Amino acid sequence: MTALAPLAPTNADRLLRVPPPDWAECFDRLSRSHEGWLATLTTFDEARGEQIEARGLPLGGVVYEAPTKAVEIRLGPLAHSVTDVSRVWLRVGADGAEKALELASADATHALLEFRSALPTEMVNGLAPAPIGE
Repeated sequence: MTALAPLAPTNADRLLRVPPPDWAECFDRLSRSHEGWLATLTTFDEARGEQIEARGLPLGGVVYEAPTKAVEIRLGPLAHSVTDVSRVWLRVGADGAEKALELASADATHALLEFRSALPTEMVNGLAPAPIGE
């Protein structure tokens, strides 16, 4: 089996490679702007193939440990670590909405974090329905 390639952009989506000096800022911003958004985490590796690690859980955050190049993705009660990260990509729609984050590690393992809502943050925030009875 060959090493897996990064996400292929669809339609008008753009796939942006994030340079290593920008990783910490990228993960912090993503964590703040998408906190609580429902997300799906899929991993890919040669031994296990494609595995859905979590589906439809709220994003708690993406934490980067620069000295070890480790990234922890927190979804609901789960935490998934990707070690020795070597490349990072963001999939961005034509409207500027961030749709997915992909991490690749030095051993060719990939983790794909997809956000359920592909709307820009400013369109989603504050749009929760009113509680029943109001």
